[in-house]
Amino acid sequence: MSILLLPAPQLGANGVGAYVSYGVCSLQACCGGLGVEIDILQYWPLFGAGARLASSEAFADAVASSIDPGRYDVVGLSTMGSSFHHSLNIARLLKERRADIRLWMGGPHASASPLKLLEAYPWIEAVFVGEAETSFRAAVSRLADGDAHLEGIPGVQVRGEEFSRAALIEDLDTLPFVDDSPGYRAAVELQATATGLERIYMEGERGCPGHCSFCSTSRFWGSRTRRKSVARLLEEMDRLKTSTRLRYFSLLGDNFGYPREELLRFCTALVERSARHEWCFSLKLDQLDVEDMDLLWHAGCRGIFVGLESASQQTLDRLGKEACLAKELELVYAAIDRGIAVDASLIVGFPWEKSRDVRETLRLHRLLLEGGVNHSQVYALCLHPGTPMERVYRSKAIPWEGLSLSALDHVPWGTETQELMERCPDLFTQFSHVPSGASMVEISSALMTATMLDCHHRERRAQANAPVCRPASS
Repeated sequence: MSILLLPAPQLGANGVGAYVSYGVCSLQACCGGLGVEIDILQYWPLFGAGARLASSEAFADAVASSIDPGRYDVVGLSTMGSSFHHSLNIARLLKERRADIRLWMGGPHASASPLKLLEAYPWIEAVFVGEAETSFRAAVSRLADGDAHLEGIPGVQVRGEEFSRAALIEDLDTLPFVDDSPGYRAAVELQATATGLERIYMEGERGCPGHCSFCSTSRFWGSRTRRKSVARLLEEMDRLKTSTRLRYFSLLGDNFGYPREELLRFCTALVERSARHEWCFSLKLDQLDVEDMDLLWHAGCRGIFVGLESASQQTLDRLGKEACLAKELELVYAAIDRGIAVDASLIVGFPWEKSRDVRETLRLHRLLLEGGVNHSQVYALCLHPGTPMERVYRSKAIPWEGLSLSALDHVPWGTETQELMERCPDLFTQFSHVPSGASMVEISSALMTATMLDCHHRERRAQANAPVCRPASS
């Protein structure tokens, strides 16, 4: 019995991305000792740097053609909204080339509407809903014992069977260390070679207590934050630094800064043991105080990502963001003053926005760049299936014609891709927009302008080659 896992494709304007799919590697690690061969496919070696893809079908054909149809009994495909059509195309071609291959899907996008997925795409056998370490290990264990049935496994949706949701993994310390995954080590090395990005990806927490109406995080991971203990985090950092010989960590999780007391306890432990780790993380920034930035710096924090979303406090309130924009901006500049690189994200195209709202968000984007942020990005609103925003505005959604500003990859959709989408439009609302007081011309222009401003900003920073700032308190 052998299984091949395919990460959600990451395609962009610069071609096929080399990246570390931590979730897929975690699945591989959790099945150690079962006696089943589990491989992870890396896309980048199939294409190389800067590859230009003629279509989604061409990408899928290259991937499917690289897989020996007789080697694997099961192929599991992880999914994200921006590349779901690519994953479906790959699965379609694999089934055409080997009728008895078993195709499983999982990840955030497949988890949103598993029954609709199975009804629309009969070549998919099962959907693993939500975090899948427990359900995936149970399925692989059955296969190892010669039982090919998935019925009755909590967290696995199959046709014609009652679905029972799997319990969340309450204690993340019980998860296997991801460096037990051969695919993880290979992906880290590949990314470093292909992109020069020498970074260790390590999960720090799951779930988010936020109620942002456009976000699918809490639907997938749960609305409570579950953190690895400080002891587990430190041990894992030491192990990964030893096995990869890298020293910069990207701590995964939508809100590693919550609760504040746990973040500060982690920072204090790093300072007390004089750890030489450097790291970055994502958070809702207004949960911290300006004084906390000094501790973050001394603990090795060198980067943060914050989703500011809009220049309008009214919009943030309507989204359920529960964020104070003024305080978040104060903390953004406090972090920059201390030498912490800040990446920010903004969104335009909310249904209630007027032209002036789009202009104000674009203006905030420019001010952030001028104020020293490392990177600022502006996206068009995505109606991710299953989110409160999507449920309210689904009937008003208008599909993009040809290419979507939400697909991010500029890869054209051929006839087969469009036919796949037409089978179940509810699974592709992320490739649509909602009419607002701002025209699509204004929104598209704002996105193009934002991209040009950020590119110009990056070029200036690279030319200046400025040294890293030091904290004001030192």
